[in-house]
Amino acid sequence: SNANNCYVMSSVFGAKPSAGITSGLANTKMNYSEFVDFANFSCLNGWVMGNIAAAPQDVANTYLYLFGLKTLLTNKSLSEMLDFHKLTTGFATGAPYGLAMFEREVTFQAERGLACDLSKYCQCSVLGCQFKIGSLGHPGLDWASAMPYVDYIPELNMSLMMSFNSFVGMNFSMGYASNNNQEYKGVYCRGMEIALSYKIDNMPKFVC
Repeated sequence: SNANNCYVMSSVFGAKPSAGITSGLANTKMNYSEFVDFANFSCLNGWVMGNIAAAPQDVANTYLYLFGLKTLLTNKSLSEMLDFHKLTTGFATGAPYGLAMFEREVTFQAERGLACDLSKYCQCSVLGCQFKIGSLGHPGLDWASAMPYVDYIPELNMSLMMSFNSFVGMNFSMGYASNNNQEYKGVYCRGMEIALSYKIDNMPKFVC
């Protein structure tokens, strides 16, 4: 019913591998009849609102127009979005939340060295070095696709978005650890490092 590196599920939340599924086994061929095409499914399954399906570049541009150029909303609406209060219940208890907007600190492990020593975003201790910078954004999940990394960095007027169209990877020659969402985190880490290097001189290298 499942393989070490692939699951075919009937739903995302609380799901279990569907009975009889063989796709994803390293020694079997993919059976396309075992996969579900969500193209015609409704995306109105958000917690309190309707979702949208959008390309990362479009979302990144929207954040730049919203917070950078400030041409999409009135100043009053923007101030309400940025009036953060900590959530008191649910999956993100304690997270600063405004009007449809989260505030968070993006944190990555960084290599120890001169670049980190000279960076105001990098702090080191005996346990290692961390790069930290503030971010605004609101991630989303719809069925088995998602945009989990949505970052607009006000201090640099920079936005970076990352999405995927499969709940887990579908490269059946890879192991489970490399094929699940840990791999997405690695890509996000490296992508953020590259993007920040265009904005920050002597950018420290991340340990991804």
